[in-house]
Amino acid sequence: TGVSSASQPAEGTGDAPVSVTETYRLRPADPGNVSVQLAYDLSDLEGGSWSERIDHRATVVETDGLSVESGSIVWDKSTNRPTATVHLSVNATDSYGRSKVDVGEWAFFRPYTHYGDTDIDVTRGDQENLTAADGLAYLGPHEVYERSAPNQTIELVRPAAAADMRPNRTVVLDRLAAASADLDVGAVDETVTAFAVPEPIRGGGSAGDRSFWFHADGSWNGEPTYLHEYVHTRQEFDVTRERGESTLWLTEGVAAFEATQLSWRYGQTSYAFYHDRWGGEAVDLTGASGTRQAGYEYGAYVLYGLDRRIREATDGSRSFVDVFRRLNRHDGQITATVLQSLSEDVAGTSLDEYFETYVVGRNDPPVGNQPSLYPFVNTTTIAGRVGPVATDTGVVVVTSTRTTLQTRFLDGDLERLSTLVRFPHTVGVPADDGSWSAEVVERPNDYGLGYVQATVGGEIFPRDDVPDVYVFGSGQTPAELRTDTNTTLPSSASPFSVRVVDTEGDPISNASVAVDVGSDLSIRNQTTARGRFVISERAGLELSGPVRFRTKSSDWFNDLSWQTTQSEVVLDRPRRAQVVHYREDVPETAVHGTVVPTDSVAVGEPVNVTVLASADRESVGERRTVSLTVDGDLRAETEFEVTGIRDSWTMEVRFDEPGPHNVGLRSLPSQPVQVVPASDSFDVSVASLPETVQQGETMRVPVTITNTGDVFGHHNATVTVDGNTVTTARVALEAGESETVSLDVPLRESSEHTVAVDGERVGVVDVSATATSTQSTTATSTDDAETDPGETDTSASTASVTPGPTAGAGPGFGGSVTLVALVLAVGTLWTSRRF
Repeated sequence: TGVSSASQPAEGTGDAPVSVTETYRLRPADPGNVSVQLAYDLSDLEGGSWSERIDHRATVVETDGLSVESGSIVWDKSTNRPTATVHLSVNATDSYGRSKVDVGEWAFFRPYTHYGDTDIDVTRGDQENLTAADGLAYLGPHEVYERSAPNQTIELVRPAAAADMRPNRTVVLDRLAAASADLDVGAVDETVTAFAVPEPIRGGGSAGDRSFWFHADGSWNGEPTYLHEYVHTRQEFDVTRERGESTLWLTEGVAAFEATQLSWRYGQTSYAFYHDRWGGEAVDLTGASGTRQAGYEYGAYVLYGLDRRIREATDGSRSFVDVFRRLNRHDGQITATVLQSLSEDVAGTSLDEYFETYVVGRNDPPVGNQPSLYPFVNTTTIAGRVGPVATDTGVVVVTSTRTTLQTRFLDGDLERLSTLVRFPHTVGVPADDGSWSAEVVERPNDYGLGYVQATVGGEIFPRDDVPDVYVFGSGQTPAELRTDTNTTLPSSASPFSVRVVDTEGDPISNASVAVDVGSDLSIRNQTTARGRFVISERAGLELSGPVRFRTKSSDWFNDLSWQTTQSEVVLDRPRRAQVVHYREDVPETAVHGTVVPTDSVAVGEPVNVTVLASADRESVGERRTVSLTVDGDLRAETEFEVTGIRDSWTMEVRFDEPGPHNVGLRSLPSQPVQVVPASDSFDVSVASLPETVQQGETMRVPVTITNTGDVFGHHNATVTVDGNTVTTARVALEAGESETVSLDVPLRESSEHTVAVDGERVGVVDVSATATSTQSTTATSTDDAETDPGETDTSASTASVTPGPTAGAGPGFGGSVTLVALVLAVGTLWTSRRF
């Protein structure tokens, strides 16, 4: 992948810029060192002299047209295109463990750094196995995936050695793109690159301005490292270590708090977890104890309390995100006094007591239970009456994430129950005509209802030794189930039980069932009226939806998104999944089936086939060959190591021809995949434009983009003024989807201007001259003086970055933002932050 860095200074007396192309190679026989060829172009120096200091990690092994003198390479003028080959020592550790490494087959490291005074333009030649961005590089087999957000492109570098990263790349990209859009705090770079790095890199992660890395299989205290490190890339404020005004803790505190809230918002954790997450030793954050480390726990705790105070004071219309945005815009260092002032501006009230008690004082902020303060959740009361059902039927209220429910069951013969309960929650009610109601705290339209019949009266449901299946419709409330009180539930939701039998009709314990479930809570394809299902000798549960289902006939399963909550899963769109029901007495390694999405895929688009397996403990460590077939023909054979009693392996398949195809494993039923031609088309429209604006104002252009094709695709919508491009928005849409983006267009000259989108004229705007005073706003962002805790291969250098909006410009819009940067050394642009 070709990568071009910002200009770096190199030592010498010439005034003309120098260019260098870097080519990186692994050295498997010498792990810890990579080979770098430096090919310089000095043809513009016109006879001047030139030299640069050698990166202290490098050993020069070969030169042509250069000599090595006192730690520098010096041009001998024998050729205008001199070269040098160096061996770069890349292994590095920080206070928490190994942060850079070369294992021979791959390397994750900081690229070669050029030091000196002459401007130098650095490029890296097209290298299939190299991706570098903003002071980080990965060399070895890997893939780069992209996801578009409204004002940013997210790149994910997934090494082959991290192919089984958890959560998978789709989930990570989805959540990073959502965070990019939801964090309205400015400081949005056009592209941010995330590296998912496997062992032996330490757990946690680290972030710079436009890139970050995170461990491919880890989180901290339930907080996803990739969200934590991404929040760091959106920080553009400058903290201080001044005693009594210290805000060193704010860097990590903001990242920890926002990442945890985003994790809850996107369903990875529950409100209960979010509510109980906060803690840590109470310290004086403004004094000597207010270190960066204090931000992870107590500092984030204080920001959680501050966020709640702001939401309460503004009836939920503002939050700490509004403070975060002001921190980024502030001109100068953020002191504790400045933080309080900005927070009070947002809250519209004094926060003296809060800051004195919790920021300066050593006290734990009060934690309330008010999920209704958060606009991205929905508190809905759903109610109904239990109709004539079988004896000892249970009413089940369940949500798609591990959330907190406030549940009340009302019945004349049953004591009123009002209690805060944790998921999963099931309460048995009598067979009489009892009423119930439940207040569900969850994201909008993300709950479901259903019944299950037990075999033993009076027990709390579900029971592990009863192979019952609970089915709860789609994420939307079923049409028959209104939120009115005393609504009779639909007959399709009446109690049912599933008895699992083998082909001879004998019961099977802890096995699985094959059943199609409709979104209206109905069950299809029953083999008998009594709900008995005949299964094959292989385990597996196949569902087509969208549905939400649970089963407690076993303790584990795997779903398409890898988000496993014991034995519950949400299928958010029609798919076919096979669920492995683990049994302790499996005598040997057994491959049960595959997980293959049935959505239409385009020609050449990868389909990940997940192979599900189980084994006894004695089989762990064995290797198993899996044969993947397409349309009955062998496509690939891959050997996997059995790593646990519940295991899964991933294989990838692509299709060259459109049409229906069947994917499966030998000796197991195949699953259909519909392959369509890779084509998309887009329609772009603008609702309206103002007829006149004042000179110097920014006009907002609402652009609606619709994917009128039949497959997923990307589109760049370009806005021009008088034929000149001023801004572009990139969107990613499924077939039939639409999205409206608002693009800010600065209009600085008084006259009539013709506005066009994608070359089509959408209107003429009259810009009227007006007398305005000149205003200059500059936001300065530099790293605090504290370095990353002890990475051993850092070098002394300085950097200054001065980004900020021009007068009248809004944050996050490239067309109206001027960025002036003087980069003295690439290494110092990198702000290493540990999660």
